[in-house]
Amino acid sequence: MLSANFTHFTLPIDIHGKNIDFVNITLERHTIGSETEPETYHYRFWVTNGVKIDISAGMFISSVLDNEYTAIDDTDNLGQKRVIENDNGPYDFGFGSMANIKYRVYGTIAPMFSVGIMLTANQKFQILAGPGLAIGKDERIIISGGVAMGRVNRLSNTLELNTPVDLVTNDIPTNQMFEIGHLLALLIT
Repeated sequence: MLSANFTHFTLPIDIHGKNIDFVNITLERHTIGSETEPETYHYRFWVTNGVKIDISAGMFISSVLDNEYTAIDDTDNLGQKRVIENDNGPYDFGFGSMANIKYRVYGTIAPMFSVGIMLTANQKFQILAGPGLAIGKDERIIISGGVAMGRVNRLSNTLELNTPVDLVTNDIPTNQMFEIGHLLALLIT
């Protein structure tokens, strides 16, 4: 080897969603005095340390959900009704998106913190935040948990469940309240 020619340059950053957690290096080996095609070798080096911010979308399960109520006729007091709460289960689901702040590691599992929003089945928005794990290198599945926050319907302070009340109509007065609960998310990026 009589001389070494080291040339390096940077290419424009891809903003169309490609994975930028690795650096591609192409090595061409030329034979001096020969006009044959050079031997080409491609190497991929994964970037480690530091943080990366990316966006993901997926499905969410949240414990922040509206209560629903029904007015039924009171059999003990004629002309009055009792308000009962419908059993809709402990969770609501929805779809949304999160911004993920991931610590870059060499392995296929990386810790992260995520914040985002979801739209529930009842067409209400919730704010989400919590830790998670990114699994994979080129394409990642993210499992995240944490807190969900949003507005929910609760029975008005003027009424109590299973107490006889005079309701002119079957419309049950409710209040909008801000509530904090927990969430579980499965995301793809």
